[in-house]
Amino acid sequence: MKTNLLISIFLLLGLSSCKISNSSSFNTNSSISNSTIQEEKNNNIDVIILTGQSNAEGHTWNNELFKNVEKTQAKQYIDGYDNVKIRFNCNNGLNYCKDFQSVKLGYGLSTNQFGPEIGIAEYLNDVHEFLNNDVYIIKYAVGGTSLYSDWRSPSSSTNNTQIGKLYTNLINYIDESIDLLKKQDLVPSIKAICFMQGESDSTSIGSSVYEELEDNFIKDIKNHIETTQNEIV
Repeated sequence: MKTNLLISIFLLLGLSSCKISNSSSFNTNSSISNSTIQEEKNNNIDVIILTGQSNAEGHTWNNELFKNVEKTQAKQYIDGYDNVKIRFNCNNGLNYCKDFQSVKLGYGLSTNQFGPEIGIAEYLNDVHEFLNNDVYIIKYAVGGTSLYSDWRSPSSSTNNTQIGKLYTNLINYIDESIDLLKKQDLVPSIKAICFMQGESDSTSIGSSVYEELEDNFIKDIKNHIETTQNEIV
């Protein structure tokens, strides 16, 4: 039975942040006992989709993160967060992984750079004992792109404007990743979508229709997920 899809979609201009929906799967109430949570854990997983241009892709150098952190924390960034997995494709496929793996540094524009997945994983790792499900991130991002052309969704396409190539790639990547999770006997539930857009739409033409394109982008992704994924809430 198809259930209601709860998606938090953040379309931010040049900001790197992501909000997780108010699902009980992300309940961090410390009054919940660890034993109860462990008993409830099963093959259900929560999924965050991370997409957009440079701020989603990740252009910060890895070594910048080591300047003001303890050695144990730096080691965690390098070794990875085992309870937060990611499958990513950045820089038009020049930096990517085929299967899900632990979140760590090097999943940005290049293997020497990182994106918002580090902050997301660090927080989720801190509250992991209070979560009902493990969290998986599906990341597809390309810097220097625009919502006006590259990410244009079907509802914004006309006789003169085509569906953006990156929108099509994103949809295919989401479907492919969800299928991969199901083949691992996991039950994915998409909880949030983070879309991070920047200055590429700050032209006179792009900015004049940005709100319309943004609304259509949200609607089209939501409709696609509701249509193709019956087991998400």
